Amino acid sequence: MAGDDRCLFVTHAPIDLPPPRLVLDWHVPPFARMGFQYPTEKYPEYPMQISIAPRTIEQYSKEMVTWGVGHELVHYAFILRENQWRRGQATFQDQLKHHCNPEFKDLTRAIADEIWKIYHSDTQRAAMYDEVEKSCFNEPNQ
Repeated sequence: MAGDDRCLFVTHAPIDLPPPRLVLDWHVPPFARMGFQYPTEKYPEYPMQISIAPRTIEQYSKEMVTWGVGHELVHYAFILRENQWRRGQATFQDQLKHHCNPEFKDLTRAIADEIWKIYHSDTQRAAMYDEVEKSCFNEPNQ
């Protein structure tokens, strides 16, 4: 089973779920490489998108950038699932705490495995697995 099929099955996402916008964003905070943002009651002006800092494209491997986008797509799926897949809402409620959720961790490791199948870099897969654990340790409330 392909990694994206596994994500659709595990999250129960609609098969025709469109991805969020993917944008290069010079306003990504210096401590972040990229992030998934969406409108909330506190920040209703936020667009639903994955923002990637241009420095990320320059400083990280293609494998790690690809994995990072996959990581943000899992956040997208979890947020939409938490909101009963209603994409057209003005704002979204979030329960967050995704990074330490065992399902989230399994999915993001599975993305690393799929990337390994393309590039066959054990070093990069180990780095991606490490990011799964670092995300939980450093940002448990995200």
